Amino acid sequence: MYSSDEIDDAIRKGISQRLSFGKGLYLRISPAGTATWTIKIKKQGRYFNYSAGHYPELSLKQAREIADAFSQQISLRIEKA
Repeated sequence: MYSSDEIDDAIRKGISQRLSFGKGLYLRISPAGTATWTIKIKKQGRYFNYSAGHYPELSLKQAREIADAFSQQISLRIEKA
């Protein structure tokens, strides 16, 4: 788990990286300093990445809520198919 200070430090370094927050939630950091929340979902044997928003406009708590809701909707669609 990363604190907001650790996230800010990672962004300031300007290195392309991906920080994992569990349950398919990641923060992708670009060399330009842009940080984007992404959700990695496995659907029908394939992995898909979806953008949830940018940090710090979208907090970790908000990103987790979006990721949970998104994962639930995806699993309901798979079950219905």
